Amino acid sequence: EAKPSAPLEPAEKPAQKPAEKPAEKPAEKPAEKPTEKPTEKTAEPAGKPPAQPAAPEEKNKAPLTDEEAAKAALAERRRMVREQREREAELERQRQEEEKRRAEEEEKRRLEEEARIEEEQRRLAEEYRKAEEERLRKAIEEAERQKREEEEKQKELERQREEEERKAREEAERRQRELEERLAKEEQERQERKKRLEKIMSRTRK
Repeated sequence: EAKPSAPLEPAEKPAQKPAEKPAEKPAEKPAEKPTEKPTEKTAEPAGKPPAQPAAPEEKNKAPLTDEEAAKAALAERRRMVREQREREAELERQRQEEEKRRAEEEEKRRLEEEARIEEEQRRLAEEYRKAEEERLRKAIEEAERQKREEEEKQKELERQREEEERKAREEAERRQRELEERLAKEEQERQERKKRLEKIMSRTRK
């Protein structure tokens, strides 16, 4: 009974040394490469297919040699998986934040563009309103000016007509006076001739 128990001790000691080194080293190197450079991980299986299966084979041997090494390898693998998930979650969060930032920037640009277009439309509308008011003001001023000019023209024509009528009336009165004076003078001369003629006739009768 003592003979089968004696060779178990030297079998456990050499199993610890080779189990610790291959379990830790291959567990760290392949874990860092696929997490830090996921593109290289997808490219390496096409060029070097036997490189990656070597690590799982050594891990599969670990539980056969040392339970603690297997636990450590399992814990390391879980840690790497957790870190990988955390990195992927962080990358996803960053991607979502970037998409959110881009969407917010795009929305901000859209709102700014809409505000700019609205402001431009308000400016153009204000300019059009002012131009229309100026046009109406000038049209009213022109109409009033033409009305004043027409009224002044009518007044001038009326004044000229009245002046012409006055002159014509005065001229007619002057002619009437001259005619009356001429007729009166002729009548007076006729009467004087008549008187002279009567005197002459009265002398001849005697």
